[in-house]
Amino acid sequence: MGARNFMHLVEGSSASEAYRTLVDEAIHEKGNDCYSGTIATTDNFTINRKHRFDKSTQKNKDKAYEIAEKRLENMGKRDCECIELGIKERLIYTAIKVKKTSKKKPKYETRFIISPYFYSETRPAVATTLKEAGRKAFELALANRQSYVITKERTLVSGQEDSYVIEITYKAYKSKPSRKLKPNEKLVTVKQYLFYGCAAE
Repeated sequence: MGARNFMHLVEGSSASEAYRTLVDEAIHEKGNDCYSGTIATTDNFTINRKHRFDKSTQKNKDKAYEIAEKRLENMGKRDCECIELGIKERLIYTAIKVKKTSKKKPKYETRFIISPYFYSETRPAVATTLKEAGRKAFELALANRQSYVITKERTLVSGQEDSYVIEITYKAYKSKPSRKLKPNEKLVTVKQYLFYGCAAE
C-alpha cells in the first residue's frame, strides 16, 4: 500500500469543524475504506503553530502553500497538519419568527370520546354530540360495571391551521460589528484553513 499527498483549503468556525467537514466529504465520495487515498485515512491532525495568519489574504494563502509543500517532504503516511489562514469573514445569523397563514380556512369536527376511567385496552367509543356521549357512557358503565369518562376532542378535517416557522438569515461583515447583538442573533467567525498530509492508498 502506498501514500498520496493532499492539500485542502476549507472554511469553518474552528479547525476541528473544518477537518470534520473534509473527512465527511471524503467518506461520502470515496467510502470509509482505510486505504481510500483521502484525508479520511489520516489518524487526526495537528495545527502548525509555527506558521499562522490573522487574516485570510491571497498573499497569506500562497505563503501557506509553500510551507505545506516543504512540510510534506518529511511527513509520514496518515499524517495531517493544518495551517490557520486567519479570519475570512464574520457572519451574524438572525432567527426570525414568520407566521404562515393558510389560504384555505380550516374546518374542525368536534367529537366526544367515551373511555374507561381506569386504564383499559378496550377501544374507546365515539359520539358526535354530548347527549349521545352521555347515553353511551351510561350504557357502558352499567354493562361493564365500571366508571367511564367523556373527553371532548376537536379535530382538523380540512384546510390548514396557521403556523409559525423560525427562519434563519445571515449577513456577512469584514470586520467585527460594533453594535450589540440582539437576543435572536448570533455572531460566527469564519476562518480559512489549509490541511495537508499523506493519505494511505
